[in-house]
Amino acid sequence: MSKRLLAISLYIPLIITSVAASSLLPILPFYGQGLTASLLWLGLLLGAHDAGQMLGNLPSSSMIHRFGMKATLLIGIAIEAVFVLLLPFSHHIALSLGLLVLSGSGFGISAVARQTYLAGMFPKHQLGRVLGTVGGMFRIGRLIGPALGGVVASIWSIEAVFVTFSMLCAASMVLVWVFLPKQANFLSEQKYPLLDVWRIHRRILIVAGIGQVLMQMTRKGWLILIPLFGALVLELPIDTIGYILSIASLFDVFFFVPSGFIMDRFGRKWSIIPSLFLQGMGIACLPLATTPLGLTIVASFINASNGIGSGTMMTVGADLAPEAVRSEFLSLWRVIGDASVVIAPIITGVIAEYLVLPNATLFFASLAFFGGAFFWVAIPETLSNQTRSIP
Repeated sequence: MSKRLLAISLYIPLIITSVAASSLLPILPFYGQGLTASLLWLGLLLGAHDAGQMLGNLPSSSMIHRFGMKATLLIGIAIEAVFVLLLPFSHHIALSLGLLVLSGSGFGISAVARQTYLAGMFPKHQLGRVLGTVGGMFRIGRLIGPALGGVVASIWSIEAVFVTFSMLCAASMVLVWVFLPKQANFLSEQKYPLLDVWRIHRRILIVAGIGQVLMQMTRKGWLILIPLFGALVLELPIDTIGYILSIASLFDVFFFVPSGFIMDRFGRKWSIIPSLFLQGMGIACLPLATTPLGLTIVASFINASNGIGSGTMMTVGADLAPEAVRSEFLSLWRVIGDASVVIAPIITGVIAEYLVLPNATLFFASLAFFGGAFFWVAIPETLSNQTRSIP
């Protein structure tokens, strides 16, 4: 596949869906406050989309074998759009939670299909740049999405953001439908049950999975903490929070290209470990941000630190995935990562509800430092082919 076709058929649709998903970031805390006064329930609401993403990973490998990667990708995006479009009609926290879970399941389905497609198309020595670029597309979306969500909510309403989300997903589907070619047979003809794949490869999935959990929980932690600090501590208006998130995301975008080159040239850990340690430093500084400018500076530093690790977890998973069971392995790999993403907002909500919000920053900063140390000591470099036999 040419770079131009890859961009039109996968990268640009990914930017569009990422813009859609990120447009919800500044408005969900306000949407949730209209449904509940409990910070614990608010944390659950903020994590509902990610819970669905985790669940969507489970049937994705079966869907890929049955329908193909392109059809599975389209089905996943359609599920995302439909259930978010129903949110304006929900007036109960439990129903909204359910709709966000279902929407998130579509994201999980499409993510596994996309990663399986790319992992089968490119050799290992190019995967860092390819999947680092995928991570960069998410970051570009997060650069544009929060500002878009804040502006749409301020001019029209929060409900209008949900409609915009679905329209963007529809545009993404059109590009995939028209331009993504039917893939070659990257998969084994035989479909393997996920439990069998887990039994055979559980040692790799557990050891490397712990590292992924620490990285993903750190990322989700600050992604939730920054808008919560803006809304609950600094009491900023919704559009200001959107602008802060978008400005900070610009620094995330700057680093996704060098991240891929570093991974392919020196190794995956050369991106992962500095990223985690620097994120930890930034999260620890969040309570010091007492003004909108201060929050922008701290958020920008955290995002730059995250950009250094762009695409690292997707690349490590693709490195480790055996060719014969690639889609099944990646489904399990993403379940592990997404489970940690689900836990992060719940922990944030519990700490904020029963202690104080700044204490959550200390927890996630410590998690980032421990994650960097764990990757340094416990996980071999996955650019090497020998890593599939982790002792």
